Amino acid sequence: MARSTPRAKSNRKSPNVNAKKKNLPAITKKKNGSNHHFYSSDGSPLYPTIALSDAYNTITHVLAGIATYHLNEFIGLGFFLVAAASFIGTLRFGFSEKAFGKANGELATIAAFIGLPLIGIANIERINSDIDNNTSYQSSTTIILLLFLYIFATSIVSDSIKEVLILLVNVVLFVAPVYYEGYYRGSNMEIFAITLFIIGTVIIGNNRHKCVLGMRCENWFHYCLGTSAYLMANEFASAMKV
Repeated sequence: MARSTPRAKSNRKSPNVNAKKKNLPAITKKKNGSNHHFYSSDGSPLYPTIALSDAYNTITHVLAGIATYHLNEFIGLGFFLVAAASFIGTLRFGFSEKAFGKANGELATIAAFIGLPLIGIANIERINSDIDNNTSYQSSTTIILLLFLYIFATSIVSDSIKEVLILLVNVVLFVAPVYYEGYYRGSNMEIFAITLFIIGTVIIGNNRHKCVLGMRCENWFHYCLGTSAYLMANEFASAMKV
């Protein structure tokens, strides 16, 4: 009797195996040397630690908005706009860059051109109220002008000019008014808060691929902004209640 030869194993995978592979979790982990990178099911790179720091940034700005909105709508709205950008950022870095990246970028630009200036403009009026009670900058006209500035920066000028405009708008309409208001009222905490904002945005920056003291710069960026907003809002609220 001739010996039967063993059957060769097929490399073809059964439909059940393929079906199981399609149902893998949305987040997978890939190792590249000593670095670990996370990816969503659509191939987007994920950064769990940045999602965590952006969540912190969201919560602190929401708390800042709650603390101030009933006392000054401009200030509260400014904090809420930053919170909205941070919340979408949490989804972007925690779930999908492709799905939320563009929205996060747009909202971050809106926060820079409208949200933060609203806070600064309200503080200019708070200073002026001690001198001239008839002067008011908090109006729909101001919001419309800031909206036009945002459209101009995002639709007409180049990206390099846009970055320059963001810097100028934030310095003139946010940093300078808040710093001066803190100095005018003798609030060391307000001065510390705006200094922390400068450290996070200018000195550290939001480079996610660079680390300082073992943590990504973008993490430091979020933690500095969130802490700054919370401290700032408490100082604003205390001053406005007097």
